[in-house]
Amino acid sequence: MPTSANFIPERTARSGSPSMPPIGSPSMNGALTSTANSCTVHRSRPEKARPCPWPSSAMPSLQSRSRESPKVCIATHFPTTRPSPLPIRSSSTSTATVALMHPGFPTRCPRLFETPIVVTEGSHRTHESRIGESNMKQAATGRRLWGIGTPRTFRPHWMLAELGLEYETRDIITRTSNMEDSDFTALSKRGKTPLYEDGDLMIGESAAIVLFLAEHYRSPIQSFLPKIGTKERARHDELCFFIMTEMDAPLYIIRRHAGLPEIYGESIVAVDAAREYFLRSTKEIERRLSDDQSSLLGDTFTVADLLLKTCLDWAGFIHVPTPESLSAYSAAIAERPAYQVATAKNFTPASMAALLGTPE
Repeated sequence: MPTSANFIPERTARSGSPSMPPIGSPSMNGALTSTANSCTVHRSRPEKARPCPWPSSAMPSLQSRSRESPKVCIATHFPTTRPSPLPIRSSSTSTATVALMHPGFPTRCPRLFETPIVVTEGSHRTHESRIGESNMKQAATGRRLWGIGTPRTFRPHWMLAELGLEYETRDIITRTSNMEDSDFTALSKRGKTPLYEDGDLMIGESAAIVLFLAEHYRSPIQSFLPKIGTKERARHDELCFFIMTEMDAPLYIIRRHAGLPEIYGESIVAVDAAREYFLRSTKEIERRLSDDQSSLLGDTFTVADLLLKTCLDWAGFIHVPTPESLSAYSAAIAERPAYQVATAKNFTPASMAALLGTPE
């Protein structure tokens, strides 16, 4: 979850959308005003139509780039503090075709924008039609992720975005009525999210999901894990286990006994002890980053950084102070485009209302 300095989800909960120029904003030259709650992304071939990768709450501004077909619009604004993506190729035909570039995407996220896409105006879709499209996407890709709205569900959404993989999302929000979804309860006997399906594989722990995705979908041009069997991989995996046992676990104790006392019981002693334990663990992270490294293993963003960032965000959300020395590290990672995409996908207004315990 974003830290207090970059708390995009909280803004989402209050305003209904992340902070970004609205559709039709006068500041966007030639921007098209749209009342649509969704858009459809068409690749070069019409039969490849698929839902827009951005949820309606984080809809990119749309700007026409075709003189002959003004109804066709190109996504030219991306919800991040970095510069907007720029069109790098446009066809001379009446159907505007463009490939999007964004800092970090050409190497980190090749699959998402590897082919030209055209964004056209969409119309409101019913819940049933969205479920139908999601089922088609899951059938086509074999990938489905159950769960939104928590730091732990955020991790696989983020990793999938980093890899540029299409997948179906089922918006199961913890401690709400949709946890009783019959499809979900049939799959998850534990009743826990996230739950990830990849073909006939099913995984139910966030760190395990992220490690599987990074390993299974690694490519020569992008990798979020050192090679198996190397000393670097041993150091990486040590960090992952440290983060999950020494940082994630204490935060969950605080969440249960301070944030959800009506379910788990109130325990000031347990909360104080967990807070102190977490802060001691951050000292080890400070030591690992003492050489002004941008990442835990030097200058390469890895799964360990993803896990650590989610813990730092979570700590900020539950008001556990973190060392000032980790602020620059955390802020830099928050600018990653995939982080922004996953934030909009995971922390919807409905999920934030449930997380904060407030009406939607």
